[in-house]
Amino acid sequence: GFWTLKSEYENGDLGFDPLNLYTALGETPRGKFLMETAELKNGRTAMVAITIFVLEEFFTGKPVVDLTPIFFEPLPKVVEDLMFAAPPLYSLDPTQF
Repeated sequence: GFWTLKSEYENGDLGFDPLNLYTALGETPRGKFLMETAELKNGRTAMVAITIFVLEEFFTGKPVVDLTPIFFEPLPKVVEDLMFAAPPLYSLDPTQF
């Protein structure tokens, strides 16, 4: 059936790759190995991050949304806030020229 593992099955390869990222670094065994390694590292980083969020909430008693609001806002809003918070690069005062 559909849910049984085939003899050619590789761990983690369920055949779902709509963006063809698995072969983004090449269809050679080395390219596939590099992509598998990157996927493992990204997954481990995500697990560490969520663990830190849980510990933050546990020790502070505050929701992580309140502790790190920049992660929970739309990206265009974050960029806009950072741009308007930065000092101007130049002055528009005509007396300085």
